[in-house]
Amino acid sequence: MSKKPSGTVDQGRSGFIVTPHNTNMIKDDAGNAKYQWEEVALRCGNAGTITVLFADDDTAVLFENVQAGEYIPGIVRQVKATGTTCTNIVAMAK
Repeated sequence: MSKKPSGTVDQGRSGFIVTPHNTNMIKDDAGNAKYQWEEVALRCGNAGTITVLFADDDTAVLFENVQAGEYIPGIVRQVKATGTTCTNIVAMAK
């Protein structure tokens, strides 16, 4: 069995734009919540910071020095507007 290289992301089944918001959860273009049982990898189109709330956490986590094109894997339920400077954020759900 081959080992997945570090830093790679599994293929997504759907992709959609994420607009950071301090109260709204991540939803696809049809308005369906995409975090409950699915891994959602975020891709930052432009470098900056991104503040996310993972599925099982009550406190947001700030990722600093995120590079353009970098992926944030995990079960993310929210991308906070406060603290997020990355733009063109795309989510890929499994």
